[in-house]
Amino acid sequence: MNIFFYPASVSRQTPVYYEQLQAAVAVKKLVLLPGGCGLSSKPCLGLRSGDVLILYAENPEGIEKLLAIEDDFRGYRVLLLLEPMIMQQDQERICRLNPIFMAVPSEMSQLSMVLKNILGQHDKQLLAT
Repeated sequence: MNIFFYPASVSRQTPVYYEQLQAAVAVKKLVLLPGGCGLSSKPCLGLRSGDVLILYAENPEGIEKLLAIEDDFRGYRVLLLLEPMIMQQDQERICRLNPIFMAVPSEMSQLSMVLKNILGQHDKQLLAT
């Protein structure tokens, strides 16, 4: 199982959240996908059914971009990292992405725990020793 971090658009926060998540979970390989490129970039070639895909949106436009390609996320374990103003908006639309967990950046530790649980159940070799 692989773990990918996909920002809906280019953001200054993306590297910060990516590094926080990588440090908190201590995974050997958390792949940062290019922001806003859909799942057509070269690093996306490693995506396989059942992989973990952490989607990040910082604004309403980011959610719209994710919803525009929502079918591309089927077959993956989707975790959402959303800025608070996004989380407070239309939950029904956000749920179309079929996330198994949603968090805001202040809940990064909870997101990390969920990811650790997924990894602990499936691929212990991904965890750093």
